[in-house]
Amino acid sequence: MKEKLAIARATSANLSLILAGLALSIPAIFTSPQWLIGIIVNALLFVAAIKLDSKNHWPVIILPSLGALLHGVIFGPLTFFLIYFIPFIWLGNYLLVRLASFKWPFVWRVIIASVLKSTILFLTAFFYVNISLVPKIFLSSMGLMQLVTALIGGLIAYFVIDLI
Repeated sequence: MKEKLAIARATSANLSLILAGLALSIPAIFTSPQWLIGIIVNALLFVAAIKLDSKNHWPVIILPSLGALLHGVIFGPLTFFLIYFIPFIWLGNYLLVRLASFKWPFVWRVIIASVLKSTILFLTAFFYVNISLVPKIFLSSMGLMQLVTALIGGLIAYFVIDLI
């Protein structure tokens, strides 16, 4: 029994490191398209929500936006505006992972978490655009694009989760 528990903990720790590494490196390595990076990152978030305990969620929640900011190309010359969104991206990612961890039917977890995350990011972009802090292009990239990439990421995670 103790051996099985030790193996399960080691496997969980390895998965946590792998997901954290991917969460940082995917946005740091790939330059575009934004939708593809978003789908992969959201799939990682859903997998982390299901497969990891809550203390191991944080790297997957935080690292993707830092990877994108450090790489500096996901939004081209507008990437520096990402700094204003980072706390809200973290909040959206946290809520997505938190809701995806619930024991509801998976489809509802994906839909509700995706809608909430994209709503938070869109409202943030809307506010920033209205005070002329960021260009209008962020309304689409932080709105519908976030919803679509989260939904597709959740769909991919559904099929990947059983393979892990």
